Amino acid sequence: MGVVSPTVSGMRVVTGQPPALRAALADRIRELRGQHPLEPITVLVGTSLQRPHLARWLAAKLGGHANVRILMPGDLALLLGAPGLVEAGRRALPPLADRVLLAEVVRAHSGYFAPVAETPGFTEALYRLVRELRGAGYDLTDLTTLLDGVTDAPEKARALGEILVRFEERRAGFYGPDDALGVADPERLDSLGLLAWGALDMAPALERLLSEVARRMPVDVFVPDVRVAADAPLGALRQRLVASGATAQAIPEPDSQHTALAQARGRLFAVPSAPVIAPDGTVRLVSAPDPAREVRAVARACLAWAEEGVPFWDMAVAYRHGEAYRPLVEAVFIEAGIPIYLHKGSPLAERPVGRQALALLALYDSDFSRQTVMDFLTDARLPSALHDEFGGVPAARWDSISRQAGVVAGPDQWAQRLQTLQAELAGGGAEDQPDWVTERIADAGTAS
Repeated sequence: MGVVSPTVSGMRVVTGQPPALRAALADRIRELRGQHPLEPITVLVGTSLQRPHLARWLAAKLGGHANVRILMPGDLALLLGAPGLVEAGRRALPPLADRVLLAEVVRAHSGYFAPVAETPGFTEALYRLVRELRGAGYDLTDLTTLLDGVTDAPEKARALGEILVRFEERRAGFYGPDDALGVADPERLDSLGLLAWGALDMAPALERLLSEVARRMPVDVFVPDVRVAADAPLGALRQRLVASGATAQAIPEPDSQHTALAQARGRLFAVPSAPVIAPDGTVRLVSAPDPAREVRAVARACLAWAEEGVPFWDMAVAYRHGEAYRPLVEAVFIEAGIPIYLHKGSPLAERPVGRQALALLALYDSDFSRQTVMDFLTDARLPSALHDEFGGVPAARWDSISRQAGVVAGPDQWAQRLQTLQAELAGGGAEDQPDWVTERIADAGTAS
């Protein structure tokens, strides 16, 4: 479905359900691209995960796209504000430098917050406060008078003001995305239009920047409909933009909103008082006797969708218990040849390097017990020179020979009991002894 929108400057707030809203975004890019085939189009997204997904989806929806820049708010701020800060002699701060610097300032302060200065949670909370204050346009060097009377203790407000002043003094010669946002020049944006997508809320400084950009080019903000209380910030964002002069446009719900899937989605967290949903093929329930076979059924469903033309990046697998399902999903999907991205990743302990590191540390905790040594050797990746020296790592044979020698734990036991076993095997052998005996004598010597 298409959405007709103005090509002149101004701001528009488009609301609708996510599928229709996403189609409207693609239509708007197609419309702007019709004005010029290569001029840049700027898309502002709310989170970093939206960027690769949206780029792939737009390429598939539009049959490819050229010069569509998908930026985070920080990217847009640096694009429009960094040149002016550089001309003023300020230097860019490395990533995370603000957090490190703020932690140093807090630790050096001996006032009200000294008892919690070393805790990472306090520094993180203070950093979020700094970002919110900057986003609202406050000058952190002049907050002491504004903080009077807003805290439960006067010394708390005074200490907070001192920390913020010292922090700003330490970073006066540098800049980050928040500083760039405060001095962003909309004249620097070279684009056919600015489209904001997926922003659940905006800092006041970002809203002001969008309003200033809208005086030069069309700005479209795509906001999902507010359906539940959790989406209240979306409604507040829409109201603020409309109050600032933006025009509002609502996308009507398509017929697909009446499918079983749409009805199930709408009632997912609602009280089950509505009539039973009639099946129509858009939702399918599969019962499996255990998680392993359940995951295999999921993989088969994904492969079936792929054969029907659905790209893998448009599929999602949601599970409740990560510890049980994450390793199963990863293993089954890799075996099936399905490309997979795990949002939370896998614990390091489940990876080869993590297992090897934990097994190595366990050697010291167990005083080199026979079991932990064998666990380490079974999964170890020795350096090439060491691996070649021993002709590989015959962990199974070493397990057998150490068991026969009666090794329990301790470096001394390994040396003494294996040497004793080697002497016994060598001393009682004949010249024509079988090869396996000779091999076992060699293993005992190597293991010792």
